[in-house]
Amino acid sequence: MTNIITKSFLIVGACLAMLFAMTLFVFAYDDLEITADVEDGVAEVTVEYEDDGDRIKEEYEYDVVRLEELIEKISNELSVSESAVENALEYTVDDSFEKGDAIDRVKEVEDIIEAADEAIDHARANDDVSDDNIDVALSTITKANKLIEDADDAKDSEDYEAALDLAKEAEEKADEIFDILGYDIDDFLDMTDEEREEAATDAIEDAKEAIKDAGEEIEEADKKDIDTHQADNDLDEAEDLLDEAEEEYSDEDFISAKKIAKESEELADSIEDSLEELEDKMKEEEEKKESEKEEENKDKEDEESEEEEENEKAEKIELQKKLIVLLQQLISMLASLR
Repeated sequence: MTNIITKSFLIVGACLAMLFAMTLFVFAYDDLEITADVEDGVAEVTVEYEDDGDRIKEEYEYDVVRLEELIEKISNELSVSESAVENALEYTVDDSFEKGDAIDRVKEVEDIIEAADEAIDHARANDDVSDDNIDVALSTITKANKLIEDADDAKDSEDYEAALDLAKEAEEKADEIFDILGYDIDDFLDMTDEEREEAATDAIEDAKEAIKDAGEEIEEADKKDIDTHQADNDLDEAEDLLDEAEEEYSDEDFISAKKIAKESEELADSIEDSLEELEDKMKEEEEKKESEKEEENKDKEDEESEEEEENEKAEKIELQKKLIVLLQQLISMLASLR
């Protein structure tokens, strides 16, 4: 019985504590004004607000290198929402926030380059990327590493603008690596094994659907007497890629499975475009033949018309000749009568 009562008090106490914390966090200040002067990573903050007709002024000091960090600390200090702080805050700052941006950016790009390095290792351990592309990726990551090292040096030298520029160049090189290898950066940067498996599953299903659609497009093209020889070959290749992707999936290499499945899907999707081009070309040829036939018929009609005109002219000339002969005969008869 005592245990039950004790547990009940504990539950009630916990609920009251939560309610009290929630009440504190939504505490509202009347006419809240916040100013901050940030210099050398130190923020001197002044908070003013109305309380029962009195103007209250409080001062705080924080070590910060980011605006978000400043807002978060003031929010926790005053037990108000970050949006309320952001609306009330006016601040001046030297290059302290640039320092925070440079620190964050360099670290972010270091993680991306590390992911690119893992992608290269994965490609070297599998047969889903050509040796030439791997060599290009290795050359590119060397450049990326040099750039991020220079960015880190610039950050340490407090040249934050240069650090950000160099970090951007390093990120671009890292992005090139994923394009060269044909991998998605998320596979190496953010995804868990379960998420990679799910992504591979989705890619395989998408490839199957694309292959099915491509097969139907080929059947329709056959009915229209379109040459589907190349499309048939592409479909066979897409199906082979799908089989390969499913094998990689069975071996739990979800990254390669996803990559190859996407290649299969892209190839299958391209079949529809190629068949449309062939159909358009066939229509153009038919229209051209029809136009040539019409032109030929027109030329023939023109020739026949010219021939009829020539015949009419000849008949008129012959008739004129006959009339002249008759007229001459008539004149001769009249002359003999005299």
